[in-house]
Amino acid sequence: MTITYRDPTAKCDRKGRGLIARLLKNRTRKGSTVASLLLFNIGCAHLNTPKTSTSAAPPTSATVDLYRSAEGAKKIYVQAQLHDGSTGLFLLDTGAAITAITQELADRLQITGTDTGRSIQGLGGRAPLIRGELPALGFGGLNTGPIHVAIGVPGIPKTAGWMPIDGILGNNVWGQFVLNIDYPADRLTLTLPTKENIPANAQNMFFDGQHVVVETYLKSKNSNSEPGNKLLLELDTGARGILLSGRAGAGFENIATEGEEPIFGVGASEDVPISAFYRRTRHIAFDQVTLGGATVDTPIIAKWINYGSGAHVGPQDLNGLIGHAVLEKHNLYLNYQERKFALTPSSAKPRQLNGHSLLLNQDIRRYRNKKARGLYRAKMYLGIEDYDAAEHSLKRYLRHKKNDPEALSLLARIKRLNGDVDGYLRTIQQLSPKELAVEGEIISAVNTLLIGNKADAALALALAAKEHAPEEASSHIAFFEVQLGLGDLVSARTALRTAIRIKQNPNAFLMHRSRLSLLEADTFGTTALLRLRLALYPSDGFALWAYALSMPPENNGKATFSFDMTTAMNRLHPDMFPLDFAAAVHLLLGNRDKSLNLMKEGIARDCEDATPAPEKENCEAWYKAMANQDLDAALELVDSALKVDPHRPDFLDTKAVVHLRRGELELAKESAQEAVRLSPADVYHLWQLDRIRTLEHTDRTSK
Repeated sequence: MTITYRDPTAKCDRKGRGLIARLLKNRTRKGSTVASLLLFNIGCAHLNTPKTSTSAAPPTSATVDLYRSAEGAKKIYVQAQLHDGSTGLFLLDTGAAITAITQELADRLQITGTDTGRSIQGLGGRAPLIRGELPALGFGGLNTGPIHVAIGVPGIPKTAGWMPIDGILGNNVWGQFVLNIDYPADRLTLTLPTKENIPANAQNMFFDGQHVVVETYLKSKNSNSEPGNKLLLELDTGARGILLSGRAGAGFENIATEGEEPIFGVGASEDVPISAFYRRTRHIAFDQVTLGGATVDTPIIAKWINYGSGAHVGPQDLNGLIGHAVLEKHNLYLNYQERKFALTPSSAKPRQLNGHSLLLNQDIRRYRNKKARGLYRAKMYLGIEDYDAAEHSLKRYLRHKKNDPEALSLLARIKRLNGDVDGYLRTIQQLSPKELAVEGEIISAVNTLLIGNKADAALALALAAKEHAPEEASSHIAFFEVQLGLGDLVSARTALRTAIRIKQNPNAFLMHRSRLSLLEADTFGTTALLRLRLALYPSDGFALWAYALSMPPENNGKATFSFDMTTAMNRLHPDMFPLDFAAAVHLLLGNRDKSLNLMKEGIARDCEDATPAPEKENCEAWYKAMANQDLDAALELVDSALKVDPHRPDFLDTKAVVHLRRGELELAKESAQEAVRLSPADVYHLWQLDRIRTLEHTDRTSK
């Protein structure tokens, strides 16, 4: 994410910005980072640099843990002590010029924001800058403050896994310290400014109080340049990889692919459909990155934006970012005052911390057996996949706070994940229809009743949701599902239209609409809806497959489909092709050799390094089923995966497709029904079950 705001009345530090401009002008070529970057670029608009608070005997350094949402996750978070005695969890983001906090944290700390009249520009769009002041922050006894912050910036995630995130900490915090970010050890050491212990391999960096710019060399085996192309990139611990912008990628055109993909970032509204964020980008494969006195040999795909004449994405002066994928195996040393940085070997035993476990242990130490903490702890247990402990924690909590809608809804989902569908139904009965709609559980509830042959109860629940929560689109989708199940397609269509109107998006629910058209035997209507879905989301392999299965045989339907498929695939980067669905589609088109090659390519790309073992087994079985190859082996693989995890709907879907390929319709239907039972709001699983039932009906009719 990128944030830019400018104050036309501010007196800029032209010297600092001029220096970076000269550095950029003298580059040979420039670079950038990934779409999921978090960069705050505030141009010349100044925020006061906070002063480090003083005490009688202040520590000079502190070492704290880094948190991840799961082992191996690409974002790192740090916990800070707040002035009210509580703690907050923040993204560690050296790509951010300033710090941003959520509106929820501002409300909790009673921080009043001021509308500055300026706008924030991110990769996702623009938003007003609401500025406030955070009185203090502490890291293991090392304190600082007050801190100027941006409040409630759109596009900043509020959770990572189940962990609540309070914002991001940028360079107006980190610029006061020397940082050692030990990625393999998940450890951050902060030291007050010092000239001591600078690594021997440290190199110069540029820091203007907002941005850290470093000299980087990128090399590709497809390029003959030695030692590589020099770029000046912003060092961004909030970015996943490398993003290049504008002229930064000049010289790499001959080794770049071109395609479309969604680019998200700060300023991105949750109410805007994903299709609005698709941008034309280039991908460049690099094999070696040299910076900070170290050479990193790692294959990495850099994204390149703003290389053409289209609408500019992000700040005009964004040159490029370099992030986690390059840094993850090193200790990153950043000395802001001395303008030095280095990549050095990790200094501690490697470990990967799951932040949910750390937060859970903290909560238990602080609150002991306090029942009121049960809902929070249940979420942390879910983050470490301990479903039994999560369920136990929720039950204790509900004895303390009976009928809490969020807790009951979460308990119901856990029961369903554990395969306890009867327990799921008993739990949702304690929620009102309105609460089910508000908690996002109404569609799952009615579909669970339908799959259990309780159509009357499903209809009564859907009608009650429509009456008591008419403003929720999910209420009307639930009614749509019931009417679909009852065969009242006219009422189903009316419900869909209402949900679309509530969403204020004429292209909403395209896959639901295609299911309805298919049941109405409107082949051309189904095709039109799926064509539109594929045009909006060219990477949607599910839509591609559904379109292929429903293409009309007459009136050049096959030729039209082939043209649409080629158009969609040409819009994608090769590394983003949905190889699994493409294999199935080419099989339908009679291209058996192409299907087999896509299967082999997909297994190599997606399955060979998959972990744990059940994931790999399911992946291989899925590809074999899609290409209709070696089905006996595919069945053995998916059955092996299901022995370990029998309640995985995606595994069950694979099993359904394997049985379908083998001509075992009844077994396919059983697996598809179980997948719907465990994931009853997933339109893919519903669509798959519709398809198998239709095939079963056709088979019986033909006999």
